[in-house]
Amino acid sequence: MQIQSTLVQKLCRTSMQDLGRLTLLIGLIGCSDVRLAKVEEPNPSVSGKGELCITEPDEIRRNVKFLFVIDKSGSNGWTDPGAAKRAGNIEKFLIGTATIPNQQYGMIWFAGEQAGAYINEGNEYQPTFTADLNVALDATNRLRQNDGGGTPYNAALQMARTAIRNDVEKYPDEENFYMVFFLSDGEPTDIQNDSELDQLVEDLVSTSPNNVVLSTGFYGGNGRKAEERLMRMAQIGRGKFINFEKGSDWDFNELVVFPTFEPWQLKYDLIVYNLNAGFCEDGSIDIDSDADGMCDKDERRYPGFDPTNRFSFDDGYGDYFHWRRFKYRETLPPCQDRTDEDHDLLTGCEENYIRNERPVDDIPKQGDAKNPDTDRDGLIDGIETFVYMTRTMAFAMDAFNLQENFDGEEPARRQIGEHRNPLVRDANQPAYDVTLSPVVGKDLDCYKYKQSVLPLYDTLPVAAGKTLPGLEHNAQENMVLVYYLQSRQSDPKGDGILRYSVQRLKNDEATRRRVGSSLALSFDDKSFKSYKFGKKLRRGK
Repeated sequence: MQIQSTLVQKLCRTSMQDLGRLTLLIGLIGCSDVRLAKVEEPNPSVSGKGELCITEPDEIRRNVKFLFVIDKSGSNGWTDPGAAKRAGNIEKFLIGTATIPNQQYGMIWFAGEQAGAYINEGNEYQPTFTADLNVALDATNRLRQNDGGGTPYNAALQMARTAIRNDVEKYPDEENFYMVFFLSDGEPTDIQNDSELDQLVEDLVSTSPNNVVLSTGFYGGNGRKAEERLMRMAQIGRGKFINFEKGSDWDFNELVVFPTFEPWQLKYDLIVYNLNAGFCEDGSIDIDSDADGMCDKDERRYPGFDPTNRFSFDDGYGDYFHWRRFKYRETLPPCQDRTDEDHDLLTGCEENYIRNERPVDDIPKQGDAKNPDTDRDGLIDGIETFVYMTRTMAFAMDAFNLQENFDGEEPARRQIGEHRNPLVRDANQPAYDVTLSPVVGKDLDCYKYKQSVLPLYDTLPVAAGKTLPGLEHNAQENMVLVYYLQSRQSDPKGDGILRYSVQRLKNDEATRRRVGSSLALSFDDKSFKSYKFGKKLRRGK
């Protein structure tokens, strides 16, 4: 049975004459306010093994935006009369790529002493991008008109930078790749020296770091110097250069440098978490059929709580939050938002309700519905909220709680990773034993996974709408969350990607026979979904 802290305090105040017969008991308990967990009968357990690699998620590269920066100076009258090569080959590229999803196009012209945008937001000095093929073809057709004047590279590169910068600011939650094609038949007429030109190109590609490439093409007869400068621009812009002078059939695909896959790494540990194994009031871990943070046996003790319905009170708050209303007389603001955009096991109502009791820089004072790991410690907010249910609702955002030792055993981070209660002594609780071993010799950041202890529980059936989406299940089924956080190797401390998979394991003999196999849990890349979180993209230099 559980021994409450008040009993421990009484024993610690016992008179010296009684100390002899209580020595053994006190030695086992200790004179502290640490509670002991009630240890339930062990549940059947499954084990598994597998391998995972930290790849760049598909969600990172949503759009490729092609930006044509086209010379319309007077020399085109003999190098490309009527823009037959320029317009004709761009049209061919547009039509050939029209069926590829997630692509957009922009078009800038430069001549005389200025540059403008044929694809714009109302006037030629507000460049933008379009996914409409007809709009892009109409812009291309305008290249056939009115060539004349000088070759203002400066104006052209400045306008290209404006186009990308405006797009980054307009769509801060997107990560776009910008492929810039710069075509000219001559040398710049508004640039004093090569160093000035180099700086303009560097400024352009840094507008959205690692996401802008500049390729160049030369099609004129205006000397070797122009060709050399365009070649140098492509080198600085991490792109390609092609001399189109001798041919009329250009292939822009030869200038394309598609985004490379950036190396990513595991940011914290892999977490395997049975969502139907809840932390109970008595310190034990037991069945939580509806994955609301309350054990079934605790829900039965309170009026109005239903162990098969996370939303027993028919609003946007799960039963754990209503338990706090009963237990601590907290007031829940009216709210019906049951969405969980960031997949951290908390609804929009719950995210807005929790507060940070120990705020630090870069961690907000209340929950963030778009960040699954608000305090950036590797544990998603819902797990931390439920683990610390009897202590405070604010630990989901606490930057220090995983370092603390509340029960005199291992640090909280290790115990939570083992699905143990860090607030009570529970050394006899079956501990998840997830291990990751780096795989040497692969191009990606890869690990072998092994686990021999994953307890399953006799759950009640929970219908759709009675829990978070995707967590509904039949009787005896356990919904197991497998997740990890990953970040760019170039920014290891930065926010990044939540990779998550909720997998259904049935508490039956057939499942338990999968001991030592990879069939219990899947670690195939296709099993995981991704959620991108973190700060919005910032304006480039």
